[in-house]
Amino acid sequence: MHATGHHLGQLAHDGAGVLCPLWERYGNTPNDLLEDGHVSTLEPSINIESFSLIGIAEDVLMTENSAEYLTDPQTELIVNIGYNTD
Repeated sequence: MHATGHHLGQLAHDGAGVLCPLWERYGNTPNDLLEDGHVSTLEPSINIESFSLIGIAEDVLMTENSAEYLTDPQTELIVNIGYNTD
């Protein structure tokens, strides 16, 4: 439904490319370079019909050959269906 991540700058979406498909709404941003030293978000999500859109956001530092998480990535699904109405 949307991009998987974006450059993280002084403003949330400024600067370099967007991690997204070649869809018209993203213009040319999927072709922008992801450069060594830039920080991007990784924001995968899944839509569970009749429940909710579930997403996560992780920040990564782009390196010459990969990306390094800036914090320990979440590796388990945490489900809390109930909520407090107090």
